[in-house]
Amino acid sequence: MYIRNKEVEKEYQEYLKSIPKGYNCFTDNDKRHLIIEQWKNWALRVNEYPYEGVKEHAILYPIRPCKRLSMLMSEEEKELNPSIEKLLKFYDNAIMNGTNKTSVNNHFHIHLIKE
Repeated sequence: MYIRNKEVEKEYQEYLKSIPKGYNCFTDNDKRHLIIEQWKNWALRVNEYPYEGVKEHAILYPIRPCKRLSMLMSEEEKELNPSIEKLLKFYDNAIMNGTNKTSVNNHFHIHLIKE
């Protein structure tokens, strides 16, 4: 299980308090989120609040807001596997978010981590 160090977690919690209700950090145009790569239906961005002990931490997410993996459209599903296969040549792990106790539980996403 990955965790953030105390300093990064504190910054992250402050960030969460600062965002407006209804804000979606994946779809709202926010200059803080550096997009690494974008496909037709997916985008990959830097995670500004990485976990402890990882070299690289990015987030892959569908451009269309979608709460769960099961809610993806067929076109999004078809693009997902080749995208992950390509990314796992660089990253060590791909971890899907849950829907209950995650900070961003209203938009499906996958954490990509290089240890």
